[in-house]
Amino acid sequence: MENRLAYLSTASGLVIWEPDQQNIQTLVASEAGITLRHIAWKPTGKWLAYEAEQGEWRLCKVSLDGTSFTVYTTEGPTRSLRLAGWSADAQWLLTWVGPASALALADGLPLCLIPAMGGTPRCLEQKMLLHSDWLSWSPGGQLAFIAGEGRETWVNKGLALMDPASLAIHWLVDHTEQAPIQPAFSPDGERLAYSAGPPTPAEAAYARRDAALAQRRIWVMEVSSGRRHRLTNEDRFRDERPLWSSDGGYILFTRLGEDGASLWLIGADGSNLRQVVSELTPK
Repeated sequence: MENRLAYLSTASGLVIWEPDQQNIQTLVASEAGITLRHIAWKPTGKWLAYEAEQGEWRLCKVSLDGTSFTVYTTEGPTRSLRLAGWSADAQWLLTWVGPASALALADGLPLCLIPAMGGTPRCLEQKMLLHSDWLSWSPGGQLAFIAGEGRETWVNKGLALMDPASLAIHWLVDHTEQAPIQPAFSPDGERLAYSAGPPTPAEAAYARRDAALAQRRIWVMEVSSGRRHRLTNEDRFRDERPLWSSDGGYILFTRLGEDGASLWLIGADGSNLRQVVSELTPK
């Protein structure tokens, strides 16, 4: 895959920059009255999906030669559309579709799959918050995601596995067991890393907020058996955003403490914990 950067410019529109050739190309020009928002590369790197608003929201895609067409259009300005990304096999575009009210957006919307060539959305019954890092595709095409209505990330959240062909859901972590976030499939698809704290009852959501967040640790689950084990357990820190190494031997994660944020590496078996970046906090 070639080295390219896509970005949105208020002056130009949707732009591609090729640093090797020092070439800048405008794929979708900015026009008066049209808002462009949220972009996502197709896994092959040949197309980009994006949102466009002009009275109603449209989900569009554009090729590197500038060929563009609309994949899906909302029913009107009272409907909201948020691009979540592509499926691993590039057959589906993932979006959140629902009411455009601030309350609905804050508390979660159903995740929908729309054929990449256009068509009718197929939506899950479960609502989820609009966080793209709460979605992770396995190499085999299953989607792990964090589901659960409500704006509190530490309340009523569970980890589920979805088959895109049937939309069948298999719960891996129930919201009464843990409060998981940010799942990440291992390169071989056999394990899931995620961050989780203890389950928190809705009636104690804010009374226990600080304690719930402070107890987030990195966990690894064997997908086939459901067995899981905790990798980190340091009371002074909160651990989030796991990311696998390409060989599946290590997990990179963010550690948050009173002095700021840092980056750490740990073996997938829990060994060899070490800090790799001492300070991530913006100044």
